[in-house]
Amino acid sequence: MATPLQLELKTMAGKNQCIDIDPSAGSGRIQFFRLTRGITMTILNCNLLRPVPLQYDPPFETLGIGFNLAGQMEVRPGRRPVLNYKPGQTDLNTNPGDVRLNETLGPGHMMRVCLSMNHEVLEELTPPEWLPEPLQKKSSDPAHYRGRITPSMRSVIAQIIKCPFQGSTRHLYLESKALELLVHKLEELKGAMLRPSCTVKAQDLDRVQHAADLLTANLETAPSLGELARGVGMCRTRLHECFCQVHGVTPFEYLQRFRLETAMNYLVEGRMNVTEAALAVGYGSSGYFSKVFKKQYGDPPKKYVSHAPLGDSRTILPEKRKIVHA
Repeated sequence: MATPLQLELKTMAGKNQCIDIDPSAGSGRIQFFRLTRGITMTILNCNLLRPVPLQYDPPFETLGIGFNLAGQMEVRPGRRPVLNYKPGQTDLNTNPGDVRLNETLGPGHMMRVCLSMNHEVLEELTPPEWLPEPLQKKSSDPAHYRGRITPSMRSVIAQIIKCPFQGSTRHLYLESKALELLVHKLEELKGAMLRPSCTVKAQDLDRVQHAADLLTANLETAPSLGELARGVGMCRTRLHECFCQVHGVTPFEYLQRFRLETAMNYLVEGRMNVTEAALAVGYGSSGYFSKVFKKQYGDPPKKYVSHAPLGDSRTILPEKRKIVHA
């Protein structure tokens, strides 16, 4: 059985760390960057052959914001129920800071960026009315908020993963991107608090979720709205109305966003070039794909093409460790 790697995050104050995945467990690395504004950035970018357990020992920051681009993981904060994270999710978690955290990274490709800080740092950056109630009251009780990674967040995450700088310039660049990512997360929280509550009936909600699954099951040959409505047993008008209430976008916009997000992953991971990614997600014309991609993310897809293999070591950090399994 694998022995969890123990991490004491407070011991990283004032320095960076890089942990290489042991070849017996896969490839890639986990990087920690201590930024000057009291924020710790963690970047996970690895390919795992089997589940990898991590153990974070207290004390550490009381607030964590995660952006899960690829892969699945489980987190158990102390004796609380397990939290599951899937691709495309963003999460905000609060903890007392003195409870051990156990994580299990799932097999396959894992790409995740996390920002950790204390509540005081967040208070300096945002009006309290933008925050969920427990954060406004500075409650030490654990809380968990889940959302979806937006195109703006995904663009910043891709820039973080593909950071072209080294040394102090890299540190400054990552700090600016951490603040940019935090702004996008706060905007998402603000929007969620202002958005009217969903009034879709439970039966229709299940059908809408099934419709979303059908839309993204085969990106090359996605169903039309009529086919989708027949597949979930709803009329087109009702499906369109309920879908917009649940997801905040039309079925077509949802499909396009999912296609572009999937293509972004292929490019950032270095798995495909622009033409291959366009075809894989259902665009017959790479030119039209590039036009839609740029409209969504602000940059052409070729900017996100990665030519470095996963786990390629281009950054030498002051302190390196290796995950070793029993």
